[in-house]
Amino acid sequence: MFVAITALLLLFTLWWAGSGTLLADFGGDNAVYFLTANHYSPYGTAHAAAAEFAAHSVYPPLYPWLLAVSGGGTSLAAAHLVTAVLVMLAGAAVYALARAMTLRRGEALAIVTLCAVTRIVLLEGLELHSEHLYLLCWASAALLLAKAQTDTRALLLAAVAVGAAYLTRSFGLTLIASLWLWLAIKRPPRAWLAAAVTLLPLLYLAFTHSGNARYLYALIELYQRHGPQARLLENLSAVPGAWRGVFGDAGQAGLVVALPAALAAAALCGLALRLRGWAFDALSVLAYLTLMVVWPYPAEYERMCYPLLPFALVYAVLAARSLMPWVEPRLAAALPLLLALAANAPFALLVAERLATPPADPGLRPYTRSSAWFDPNPAAAFPTLGYQRAITEALHAIGQRQDLPRDACLLAIKPSVVALYSGRMVDGLPPFQLGDEEQRARLAKGRCRYLFMMMGASPSFPQYYYPYHRLKPWLDVLAVYQNPLMPGQPAALLARLRDTPRTP
Repeated sequence: MFVAITALLLLFTLWWAGSGTLLADFGGDNAVYFLTANHYSPYGTAHAAAAEFAAHSVYPPLYPWLLAVSGGGTSLAAAHLVTAVLVMLAGAAVYALARAMTLRRGEALAIVTLCAVTRIVLLEGLELHSEHLYLLCWASAALLLAKAQTDTRALLLAAVAVGAAYLTRSFGLTLIASLWLWLAIKRPPRAWLAAAVTLLPLLYLAFTHSGNARYLYALIELYQRHGPQARLLENLSAVPGAWRGVFGDAGQAGLVVALPAALAAAALCGLALRLRGWAFDALSVLAYLTLMVVWPYPAEYERMCYPLLPFALVYAVLAARSLMPWVEPRLAAALPLLLALAANAPFALLVAERLATPPADPGLRPYTRSSAWFDPNPAAAFPTLGYQRAITEALHAIGQRQDLPRDACLLAIKPSVVALYSGRMVDGLPPFQLGDEEQRARLAKGRCRYLFMMMGASPSFPQYYYPYHRLKPWLDVLAVYQNPLMPGQPAALLARLRDTPRTP
């Protein structure tokens, strides 16, 4: 039975995360990772914009490097397959860590299985995001440090895993700080060497990559603009909703909010128990949580909870055992797992329903490998699939337009997505907060004379078809791209900047 469940879990994960052929959404991170991987790839043809996006990416390079060397920088389908393998390896590391933290074999497998069907893991599994690799490094480091006090090789391998996590995500800084604190407290043999190993990625990124400095600048600027107290209060208020979103969307029918809350309470108790022994996993979870609530982008908190989920479930089991000594340990451990199952059930049922009823239009089916298809509201899910298809097809068409010079440059609110699908050079737009005159002055000085304006908004550009309404007299519209599922609401516009405004 154990082998059968494990095999089914691996097959499901490989099919779910590895069967995509397109970007899972238009957030932009997917496209940046893929273009960066394309730049470093030793195979295939280089994308016209790949070198620029690789040079300006704020993301650490290990995940795109891994995509590049394994063939995931030449096609989106290959990138999804490589990512699916990372998801499976992360699950194996979580299983081994749970076993090392005294969970029984069935309990550890139950946690991995529950994680695999939880909303955040299902949706992140469709993405080309670095969190999968980060979780693999984090869980591997925690597993190795469980026996590192008596095994120098395990200690050094753990330091390598921590360094790899930092080369994967900037949040890996919390793992480095946690490891240094753990080394200072536990004083294992050759602690200095392990600390030195983690210095290497710190120095490498400091001298070769500006991403962390840009993150720090943005963090300081946002705190100065809003004030530390207001910013922190807003961040903290977003955490409960983000944790609830791990299990179900805000509009998810059947989601009982008390269940994620109860799991969080149990997990915090388990975290406190692990902190009493200065366990590395607990130190690193606490450091991660601290940086998360300081991070000034609450819209990302749900995604940030993904690597925390398996630790939370393990801690909840440990807390149940410790806080209910009068209950048989197997039954006590089963309680938080049943809570997680109940919290997961509504979204899992929604996924089963959507998989059983694919769109009748075969042209929409590749787009069901996106988070949009699993929106609880069908009235939103279907038009969004049409929107994604319309945008993708529009950008492919723009890449083939004969009236655009081959070196034509586009402006867009999602430059990486537009560059990837169009094959053109793309720049981002000036900040939304600029006045009209200053914005036009910046555009006049830039290299791009064409604009791709999407029926979509973002926190940075909270206006549909931006900047059409602000620049209308200065634009010649070349094409309007329709969304068949949203009549009267074009998916996108292509326009050329004029040198002088159109007279009324």
